[in-house]
Amino acid sequence: MSMYLPNSDLRPTGYEPGEFIDIPAMADDPARVDARLPANNAPRARLTDESRSDITRLTLEYISRLVQEYQGDRDDVRTIIRNLHAAVVS
Repeated sequence: MSMYLPNSDLRPTGYEPGEFIDIPAMADDPARVDARLPANNAPRARLTDESRSDITRLTLEYISRLVQEYQGDRDDVRTIIRNLHAAVVS
């Protein structure tokens, strides 16, 4: 299956966001699809505590800067973080 049709009149500009590649169809053979899916009991890679702490700190700094740019305060930061949490959980 191809994701684009070549057009000899078009030339690359250097601003292309990505490259399309041909991917073999997996729907023809269900066994091939299942082989690519992780097993339910396979161990999942977890973030280290240090990585979680770094991501939390950087995210808080980023959200705080954005809120400040919109003339918000600490309560706005808390509300946004609660809203993000609710969006991820649901």
